[in-house]
Amino acid sequence: MRVILFLLLALMSVAVHGGERVALVVGCGTYSNMLGRQLISPAADSEDVAGALKKMGYRLIGGGAMKELTREKLTEAVERLTTEAKRAEAAVFYFSGHGVQIGEENYLLPVDMPKENIFLKA
Repeated sequence: MRVILFLLLALMSVAVHGGERVALVVGCGTYSNMLGRQLISPAADSEDVAGALKKMGYRLIGGGAMKELTREKLTEAVERLTTEAKRAEAAVFYFSGHGVQIGEENYLLPVDMPKENIFLKA
């Protein structure tokens, strides 16, 4: 699924001529409070995607794949992408890591996700 989405975005961006292209590529696999739920592939996946986007002319937020981001750093990176995407002709956000869906809402999990479930209220 991830690869298909990335390929579709890549094909769509090839049609864009001129203008700046900006991307944020994130890989989170080492979760401090999720023992037994560590991921092996996000670091390599994010490097591969960042390399492909760079070859396609994208300027990467952070200069390359950003890995193992805390909530604060992930929020800052997404805010920077949002700001720069307004001036760009094309923008891509790629995340490899844990995520959850609660009801109709989807959440990407930073590596410092609290051990207690902050999404469910008593």
